[in-house]
Amino acid sequence: MPENMPKHVPLMPVSVIFGRIMDAIKMQSGYFYYYHLIKLSLFNSKNTQARWTPRRCLIMAFLFPALVGLQTIHWICFFMDDIFFKAYKDIKIKEPLFIVGVPRSGTTLLQRILSNDTGKFTTCMLWELLFAPAIIERKFFILLGKLDALLGKPVFRLINYLDRFAFKGLDNIHLASLTSPEEDYFLLLPVCACFLLIHIFPFDEELWHLAYFDDQMPETDKKYIMSFYTSWNMNWQTFFKRMGF
Repeated sequence: MPENMPKHVPLMPVSVIFGRIMDAIKMQSGYFYYYHLIKLSLFNSKNTQARWTPRRCLIMAFLFPALVGLQTIHWICFFMDDIFFKAYKDIKIKEPLFIVGVPRSGTTLLQRILSNDTGKFTTCMLWELLFAPAIIERKFFILLGKLDALLGKPVFRLINYLDRFAFKGLDNIHLASLTSPEEDYFLLLPVCACFLLIHIFPFDEELWHLAYFDDQMPETDKKYIMSFYTSWNMNWQTFFKRMGF
């Protein structure tokens, strides 16, 4: 055996391994809250706004597996990002711009005007927020788009049709499209911190705290949510901008 070759490979201390496992579990704690909400829906929704009617049963039969299944895929892809795209964590975000305002005050219009200046700003499209919050997911959909273009864009035309059908009822309230910039509260779906979930689970008090984030949300939850927001979302947007996507 050569003299410069170590006689044994040092093992990672058990405490370090345990710490990393706990960090991973902690980051996913919001994801696991979905299972708590499902439990409440199944066994504790009697005499609440979310009591089990035939209509709700039909909706939940589709929504539960779709919602939780999608977040599961996102978390798998987040872990893959850490393996294949570690560089996103090294990106420093300078002078982020936040648009804040009450509903119907023009915040969406301002966001979409600013999003046209791609030299200064980067933002999220609705399809990215819902289906591709991870770097590897977005790359996957970009690849699918290129393959679809080679075939004459049949999938693109189908999605455009479904897009118009799905959002046409919102035209007088909030213009929405999968390919339009959208508010980034959807980015918090993987950690179950999007306030719109209250429409599905109106009986959960913890979700209502999101409406009073500054006043009612515990400090530990605030730090957790903002850590996720910064780490997984703002950084990868900047990463893609620098990569020329």
